[in-house]
Amino acid sequence: MSSTTDGVLRALIEAGGESLSGEKLAELLGVSRAAVWKSVKALEAEGYEISGQRGRGYSILSGPEVLRAGAISARLTTSLMGCEVRHFQEVDSTNRQCSRWGEEGAPEGALVVADHQLSGRGRLGRSWHDDLGESLMMSLLLRPKVELSRAPLLTFVAAVALAETLANWVDEKRLEIKWPNDLLIGGRKISGILLESRIEATRLDFVVLGMGVNVRGSTDNFPDEIKASATTLEAEGGEGVSRLELLAGFLERFEELYLSFCNEGFGPIKERWDRWFKMVGEEVRVTGGGNVITGVVRELSGAGALILENEGELLPVHAGELSRLTTRL
Repeated sequence: MSSTTDGVLRALIEAGGESLSGEKLAELLGVSRAAVWKSVKALEAEGYEISGQRGRGYSILSGPEVLRAGAISARLTTSLMGCEVRHFQEVDSTNRQCSRWGEEGAPEGALVVADHQLSGRGRLGRSWHDDLGESLMMSLLLRPKVELSRAPLLTFVAAVALAETLANWVDEKRLEIKWPNDLLIGGRKISGILLESRIEATRLDFVVLGMGVNVRGSTDNFPDEIKASATTLEAEGGEGVSRLELLAGFLERFEELYLSFCNEGFGPIKERWDRWFKMVGEEVRVTGGGNVITGVVRELSGAGALILENEGELLPVHAGELSRLTTRL
């Protein structure tokens, strides 16, 4: 969709059903009335229902559940997150696109969304599965003024924001954060978060926060290797969830937490993390780097390490794949 078409869409949505003349739209966007007319026709071809009346202008009546830049911008109430939006129907990876944009000088809060990823990635180099239009796939460009060592904590900040957002649609008793970067419903993965940093010398240039959420459909189309371990929001009772509403809700919650993190540190957010981290007291295994560590989960440290107790010794674990063994009271 062209920038003019996105501009027309945003203006019509923000008008709240009121009519805008072709002349007014042309003036707002700095284009010709013919360009406005072409944009209206392009929107109608995508499934938007637009009323056009001589002497009154255009008004939007309804639209498809699509993630278009204009629709996203019109829905957001944030001041930072989503300040600029790029939408792709199909892309290699939203993180790669966002990183390239960051190298071009994109502002903090710039957002990349896609309907389908060809090379979506998760942590530890894993691939991310999605079907066209079924998932929310997004990446945010962040330029936090924090020490390099604190940047990884943004994964936990995002996880808290997403958990609090998803709780609007699913039973929070079944919703939990799995250290370090997954969200589960009923023990099955609903979302993954991938943080990638761009460093110049010893300075943090920018961070790309990528996230995928399985929103619609069942698990029938999932690859066999993840059918038993993954799920979708719709399959877990979140029927009729709009990807746009989910995105907007997350960005609003994340902006609040991000600004708190930058100004006050991780401490206040960790208290909210603890609510969603439900493995404390359980025996777990962490594998990674050729090592296997087992122990009972005690807490998340202020630096983001998982603290395990093994034979009376407290062990900080900074990375790895976590799996439950047994539950201890």
